[in-house]
Amino acid sequence: MGITIETVRVRQAGNKPDNTGYGRVDSNYAIGKYEITISQYTAFLNAVATSDPYRLYNPTLMTNPINGGITRSGSDGSYIYTPIAGTDQLPITGVSWFDAARFVNWLDNGQPSGPSSAQTTEDGTYTLNGATNGLSTSRNPINPNTNASPLYAIPTEDEWYKAAFFKPNRKHKEGNYYRYATQSNKAPGNKIGSESNQVNYILDANGFYSVTQQPFVNNNQNYLSPVGSYSASEGPFGTFDQNGGVWEVLDNGGVNRSDVPLRGGAWTSLASLLQSGYSIAAATESEAVNAGFRIVQLPGKQTPERGRPTGQSTRRLAPSSQDISPSQKPLQTNGIELDLITVGNPNNPADPLTGFGRVTDTFQISTNVITIGQYTTFLNAVAKRDRNNLFNPMMQRDLNIAGIERLGQPGKYKYRTINNDGESADRPITYVSWLDAARFANWMSNGQPSGPQNNKTTENGAYNLKQNKSQAPERNTINPNTGQAPFFFIPTEDQWYKAAYFSPELNGTGGYYLYATQSNTSPTSTPSTGGSNEANLANNFILYTTQSKVYDPLTNYLTDVGTFSQSRSFYGTTDQAGLVYEWNDLNATTSPLRGLRGGYWFSAGQSAVSTTYSISTIDRESSDAGFRIAAVDPLALMAPSSVPMA
Repeated sequence: MGITIETVRVRQAGNKPDNTGYGRVDSNYAIGKYEITISQYTAFLNAVATSDPYRLYNPTLMTNPINGGITRSGSDGSYIYTPIAGTDQLPITGVSWFDAARFVNWLDNGQPSGPSSAQTTEDGTYTLNGATNGLSTSRNPINPNTNASPLYAIPTEDEWYKAAFFKPNRKHKEGNYYRYATQSNKAPGNKIGSESNQVNYILDANGFYSVTQQPFVNNNQNYLSPVGSYSASEGPFGTFDQNGGVWEVLDNGGVNRSDVPLRGGAWTSLASLLQSGYSIAAATESEAVNAGFRIVQLPGKQTPERGRPTGQSTRRLAPSSQDISPSQKPLQTNGIELDLITVGNPNNPADPLTGFGRVTDTFQISTNVITIGQYTTFLNAVAKRDRNNLFNPMMQRDLNIAGIERLGQPGKYKYRTINNDGESADRPITYVSWLDAARFANWMSNGQPSGPQNNKTTENGAYNLKQNKSQAPERNTINPNTGQAPFFFIPTEDQWYKAAYFSPELNGTGGYYLYATQSNTSPTSTPSTGGSNEANLANNFILYTTQSKVYDPLTNYLTDVGTFSQSRSFYGTTDQAGLVYEWNDLNATTSPLRGLRGGYWFSAGQSAVSTTYSISTIDRESSDAGFRIAAVDPLALMAPSSVPMA
């Protein structure tokens, strides 16, 4: 007997995209009202995985209570799968993009029973041919098994985004967008039940996990909630749980890549990860205890016996000896001393695993992320009247990361670092947007001047920030204030990636590590004396600074920059794994979006791996993100024929 997937209709085809660039879909479609459940995935396994050559079954579903359950009994060739009691309506987790694609193929082929083959799991909406890692594949225009257009697929980021956030407007065709997938622009609560605007995530205010309403993780507790449990928190078209619960794996929309987007946040997330402007990407083969998926139903004639929409009138995780190139002498410029390291070996190859990391020039990058003390100096120089909100009050109030104290009145503001479980000056700055980082880069490129925020201080230099306030601009070729190429800037994603993961000595010919600690294994988050491959992460939910599974909103979780001095990248940078996510410039083209990489103090090792990255709107400010600065190689500036760095 086949499974039935309840869907809701997503109308108003040809809608305008959000200011993020996402959300436009040119045809009407339907999407799963709920995420695929353990019960539905169990039926899939029993149909096609009596032998399981493609590892559709993840053993953690039986061994890890946090996201269990499905048990497997019997032997290869006669496996039987059974939901663990009480878990059948929980969302499935521990699934990769390839697992989701095989489920969709099975669905589009009519839910057949039999071993994995072209007729069951290996062809249909997606042609997989036995692949379990590597590049995702595009949707087939025709399912070769049915000779018809596929009816089911993994949602593209636009399809998922529209269903989650788009607010249709009958009078004005364009409509608009919510920030959260609960028809709200306000951060949700996290209580199960019939109260509106509630989802399964960690409520920042008290640190409580939704299911237990406790601030700690119990390894014997399941933290998933049955789909639809937040019964008055549906999205604008009637979907449930597009925020919280589990990250949802998405389709690359016709571009074949080794990573895929995930959206929505999970039970392990704080509020900033739920917002419409935030997405992550992970390797296609990545499987996590907090990642699942839902399906879309594409336009076409539906077969009556399976997959019929019901209800409401059918109305994109988180996964040699050190020969450091010599750094330049610390650069002293009017008040901030910045250690810069040279990243040489120009024209290096890109990482074949991800396509990132190729840089044609030698450049410099700061050894450490920008600190609270350095950012305080910046504020005192340009924010006596803070017209661009360079100071976020959470820098003072959020005790997980505080901080900076602001004193006085507008026009006479003064800023100073504070003691928060110790002096905070050498910890990384957080609650900074990409725009804040760009203004800091402008200020540095302009020589750290003092004065109001204008073209001579923060608004021009490396970046012209007055052109379009909703878009990140390209880097200036010439700083109009100096008549020369900007010296400081935000690193592109390739520059950040190379500094973190590349070693010209790896394997004798050069190559990339998976982690920015010169390692292919996840950094430990257990302190040791002088140990290598360590980072401020929360592996197994244990927070580094406290070595506790209890999340306390009143406790500082930052470490001083450079604490992990034996866990540097090849070039000598610190903390590119863990501590805080870091803003990058993506490919440096004009866009409302910019990148974040490296993991942070509340995330596990999978967030810091080279195959995982995030993209966000340029105005995002949160306790998890800071930035470091890149610079032009001084030797390049000395060459008579030198040209500005692209």
